[in-house]
Amino acid sequence: MTGPRSQQGFGTIPTMSEPGPAAEPFSSREREILSTFFTNTDKPVFALRNLPETVKGAMFARYSRTQKSLRRLFLDEFYEEGAASQLPDVGGRRATELYDRILTEFGDDSVAQLGGAHLAVEQASNILTKSIEWSRLGAYLEQSTRYVAYDNKLGGRWRYLLEPTINASPQAALYRSTRGRGFGAEVRRRILIGTYVLSSGYYDAYYRKAQQVRALLAQDFRNVFDRGVDLVFTPTTPTPAFKAGEKLSDPVQMYLSDSFVCTANLVGLPAMSVPIGRVKGLPVGGQFIGQTFLEDEMLEAAYALERAVPAVEEA
Repeated sequence: MTGPRSQQGFGTIPTMSEPGPAAEPFSSREREILSTFFTNTDKPVFALRNLPETVKGAMFARYSRTQKSLRRLFLDEFYEEGAASQLPDVGGRRATELYDRILTEFGDDSVAQLGGAHLAVEQASNILTKSIEWSRLGAYLEQSTRYVAYDNKLGGRWRYLLEPTINASPQAALYRSTRGRGFGAEVRRRILIGTYVLSSGYYDAYYRKAQQVRALLAQDFRNVFDRGVDLVFTPTTPTPAFKAGEKLSDPVQMYLSDSFVCTANLVGLPAMSVPIGRVKGLPVGGQFIGQTFLEDEMLEAAYALERAVPAVEEA
């Protein structure tokens, strides 16, 4: 892809349209307290000041395990009214407790690394989060950025990108309602699983191993095609169609239904599914997997199969 939108960086990222960042309610006394330690109380991007690194590190470590905003977390769990006579002492007792438990008992030094973070970014969209990661503004900034919440709405809606051009169009209301309804439990479940396997501590155990398996699968297909095979034909799903809603309570069974079709995506080969009949009245599909840049052979074979095998007859 060419053009300005293909370049990386904040300048090419569309801004998120209304509703904007959700302002957090603070009392006048809370705002007075926060003004000493945070550069603002009403914006999603702010800097931390007058706090020792031990306190910042403990706050960010705790922040990743709570639904509270960073400033609310500071007020509720770190700031003690009248307990500190000097600024460097603020939050020290709570920070010491967290350090002793996480660093000393579990040997996890990431909490100490987070002490170097001076900037917080909240209510970020998926695209902004990835832009921060890609640009590598700093490893500590990346670690301290709260990722998009997938278990609760913020500001009345899920934090998906809403292009200004779409928001200004007659289809804006339809677009918002469709995105809201479509972001259901299964979509969130798959996003969270992906986030989990990419997280620190699980990357090597899951993602790296999956990439190795992916390379082996791709090599298997290359070996097959090198032996003169033109196309690979598989079932589309391991079983005939099941009743609507029948397996919603068992996500693993739902995922197994994708086991044949996801292979082509993993190895980067063209594939297509065609109906090949019915079993006990339920539709059955067959899948062609072709070779790279030889999609015409796959399309011709699928067309020939459609003419030879009626889709509505019992297999």
